[in-house]
Amino acid sequence: MKKLLLTLTAVTATALTTLGQGTVSFNNEGTFSTPDAITVGAIHTPGSGNTGDGIGGDKYAVQLVWVAGTGLGQSAFDAGVKSFSAIVTGVGGGGSANAAFLANTGPLATFSGFFDAGQVPSPVGTSMPAGGYTMQVLAWYKVGFADYNSAVAGGATAGKSALFNVGVTTIPVQSTVFSGFQVSASVIPEPSSLALAGLGALAMLVVRRKK
Repeated sequence: MKKLLLTLTAVTATALTTLGQGTVSFNNEGTFSTPDAITVGAIHTPGSGNTGDGIGGDKYAVQLVWVAGTGLGQSAFDAGVKSFSAIVTGVGGGGSANAAFLANTGPLATFSGFFDAGQVPSPVGTSMPAGGYTMQVLAWYKVGFADYNSAVAGGATAGKSALFNVGVTTIPVQSTVFSGFQVSASVIPEPSSLALAGLGALAMLVVRRKK
């Protein structure tokens, strides 16, 4: 009898722990409205798409970041304890993290710019207890860049959504709701431009010395 009670207690504790964990549906395909898409900005990495294209799973990846508490500003969010979903990419849709995007990078008419990554948290072990969260979506050109930070550091096409709030419950699963945004590259001078700038500075120095 004692063994049975211990077993029931363990099962109940496990069930309560499971029920206490919330999930969200990580996607932006709810409306297929142009303002909700993630698009390529005017300044972008060569080969990362054309200006105005929707991003797709052939060239881009997205990731959800969240911090406990709602109404956080960017500084407080950046300083908070962040949790990250799995990095999602690929083409196929249907709620799959490995085939999240509905199309390749291209015109919005082909449903590029939209994805459905299924339920988060993922991978297993990422915690999201029921409660209020501030969230943000990261997107970046994935060719040669394993994550958002490396893409930004490399000057590649990348961007992030405005912060948004989600009240996470255990049932029903809540959707991530965020406005579309653009991904852009950092302006990095070409080596030839840097060389010309150096020659110009040297010429100015020679002229000053002659005077």
